[in-house]
Amino acid sequence: MAFKFKRIAFFSKKTPRSAKIANELMPYLLAKKQKGFFNELLVDETTAYYLKYKGKRASVAEIAKADCIILVGGDGTFLSLEMQFPGVPKLGVNTGIVGFLSHLAEKNCFEALELFFAGKYWVEERSKLGIDLPDVAAPRPTIVP
Repeated sequence: MAFKFKRIAFFSKKTPRSAKIANELMPYLLAKKQKGFFNELLVDETTAYYLKYKGKRASVAEIAKADCIILVGGDGTFLSLEMQFPGVPKLGVNTGIVGFLSHLAEKNCFEALELFFAGKYWVEERSKLGIDLPDVAAPRPTIVP
């Protein structure tokens, strides 16, 4: 399978552990972009600021059009991004505790990304359950993978 994603968004949770990994991944991703694996690296304002990224910052509207999101964080970060950008495939490097959704381990994330860029991946569809509680103060539905 050929690598098909052209616009990749990149997010990092704002913790020292996640930032360390994200700062190691950023040059790797920029090198892959330079080699033509994809056309655009979309980095949101907060991640760019936190990582001191000097490149172009992407708007929420631009990120919503991404073909894929690579994230550094745990399952909570994954779910938060799914709420913001539903349906955009996500690949998570786990810096959380469980790692059901963000399941790439820190220790082998570069090896896994090499396979990803080689087109050796699959997109796994997940079901979501939405619950609307109109009498409760929570304005957003709860999403369970």
